Amino acid sequence: MLIARDAWQALGGFDPRFFLYAEELDLCRRAAAGGWRTGLVPGARIFHDVGSGAPRSPARLVLQMRGIATYYRKHLNVLEARLCLLLHWLGCIERLAVAGLRAPFDRRQAMAARAFARVALCPQRWVGGYPASGGRAP
Repeated sequence: MLIARDAWQALGGFDPRFFLYAEELDLCRRAAAGGWRTGLVPGARIFHDVGSGAPRSPARLVLQMRGIATYYRKHLNVLEARLCLLLHWLGCIERLAVAGLRAPFDRRQAMAARAFARVALCPQRWVGGYPASGGRAP
């Protein structure tokens, strides 16, 4: 992600309420609201040289969902935010069901089922987003 220095300074950088995930969505939305243009380079590729983590980690999925919940609560009205959170939760239930059916035949699907079980069966872990003070919640 690249951003002009004047835009970064005017926006105050990333919102510290976001620990991980969705902080770039928030920054781009604020940039657009401030009159800056955002763009995408379709051919661009990134890779983590070190520390990319496990893509099907249950803890990672909880953090992703907290990030998106924080984004919705910040940028949408209460009704819109609740509807979007409900739709995300239903999507997680669907992913859990599909992965659970495939799990006996595919180890990766078993890992996905474990990850999605954490968010689908315990939405209280993420639906509130990150704490108002920022960072991880216990």
